[in-house]
Amino acid sequence: MAGVRRDADGFVIPPQRTSSRRQSAASDSASLMSDGMSVSGGGVSGAGASSSGSRRPSLVERGRYRVYNLYLNGIQFRDKAVAFPPSIARLIADMGRNRAERGDAGRPTKDELWNNKKLGGLEMGAEEPVVEDYFKEALFPDSDFEKGLMRATRQPMVRGRTPGRSQLAKVSNPIPDLLYGYSDTCFVAHAAGYSTVVDNVTANNQDMSLPFLAVEFKGDGPGGTGSLWVATNQCLGDSAACVNMAEHVFKKGREKAGTANTERDKDERTAHSAAFSIAMNGTEARLYVTWVVDGEGDGVFCMQKVDSFLMQKPADYLAFRDYVLNIVDWGQTTRLERFRAIFDMLSS
Repeated sequence: MAGVRRDADGFVIPPQRTSSRRQSAASDSASLMSDGMSVSGGGVSGAGASSSGSRRPSLVERGRYRVYNLYLNGIQFRDKAVAFPPSIARLIADMGRNRAERGDAGRPTKDELWNNKKLGGLEMGAEEPVVEDYFKEALFPDSDFEKGLMRATRQPMVRGRTPGRSQLAKVSNPIPDLLYGYSDTCFVAHAAGYSTVVDNVTANNQDMSLPFLAVEFKGDGPGGTGSLWVATNQCLGDSAACVNMAEHVFKKGREKAGTANTERDKDERTAHSAAFSIAMNGTEARLYVTWVVDGEGDGVFCMQKVDSFLMQKPADYLAFRDYVLNIVDWGQTTRLERFRAIFDMLSS
């Protein structure tokens, strides 16, 4: 064959690598490093890299997103060992109550969970849609429009709902896998006051307002690998947007009442404007709570982990289920009534 070199025994001599190819490889490595990724002997490593290393990571997948983009926009991830503010600690304790002690229709037994083939199958490897479909049916309540509760699936939030303070670093616009908030129907009797804030508290194009719980699912296994680190970054943006909307209502209420932002008022508002978020796959769930510190337009939005749960361990599964259902109950009762009271005041 023309152009092929052979040794004395007739075997083909492989072509030498040219300097231009080496330069190209070095250029590729530099490009990956600039995206917050690293190159090691084992290949490309870092959030968002595909198997070929060709896909550029999305904003929430980048290594500096949490410590640069979010931080510059007033969104912080607090260490789990730091003590919660008193009102947040009380809220968490209330959300963690054992529902079995009050009668819990539909509560599975530990044996039923241990022998659940579909749940067990998630541990063997499941793509994100499989994980989402299972838990949407087994754990997360559907919309209940009679009570004003709305559950939205993968709906982009209205732009500008996340805190945006930096001209140097942007925050990814949230698209939660699940988002719980209120439908417009639950504010019909409070329309006069609600209309004064609706442009700032509508979460998506489904007319959901004032959301309080966001969920991000990830897959794991050969069919699709997700990162709970990335899901946590998504939760930071999701929950900060939820708190930001609630804070707008409280600010309007203070302006209408002409009251000062006292320490007692701050403590009460901290719990009422708080929001929860969840990052989970088929084997683990991480529950977070987010609140604002000194929220006067430039407050810091703090997210902190409440707890982690092993979803294949029946006791953990049931404890997580208690939190989820208690949070939804709180959202459609205590929290909702607080906002209705403020809307009534705004209309007076």
